[in-house]
Amino acid sequence: MAKEQLGWRESGVIHLEGDNCAVIVSLPGPDKSRSVMRVWFDPDDDYRIRTVQLSMPGRITPTELRRFPWDRWLNDADFAIRDPEMHMRSSSRDQQLAPPKKASKPKPAPGRPDDAAILTSTIARWPSGTGSSEQRA
Repeated sequence: MAKEQLGWRESGVIHLEGDNCAVIVSLPGPDKSRSVMRVWFDPDDDYRIRTVQLSMPGRITPTELRRFPWDRWLNDADFAIRDPEMHMRSSSRDQQLAPPKKASKPKPAPGRPDDAAILTSTIARWPSGTGSSEQRA
């Protein structure tokens, strides 16, 4: 049985990480393993490719790298990073996956003191000596 050529896998899922990184995951091979490519772009330089990271199952040999479909995968990444709809889908997915934000304490309306300020001012105005345990004894 001939070993499958890892470099010939088709790109599968593409998603964005942030606004400058496209991640491409290959379709699974017969052993369910996948190749993953991350491509970072420079948004300040017309989204030109800055860095490429490739992870493939097994050993990566010069032959595998030569056979890898660089042009297709890099074109897919380039299309994804420049597609505004892809950015909207990624940001909405990120918002759905983000942990819920803790509810913050509402700020009092301007000119109105908050509860802590009211309590502090009430305690400060409380007549001294009333209700204290020293006077009851």
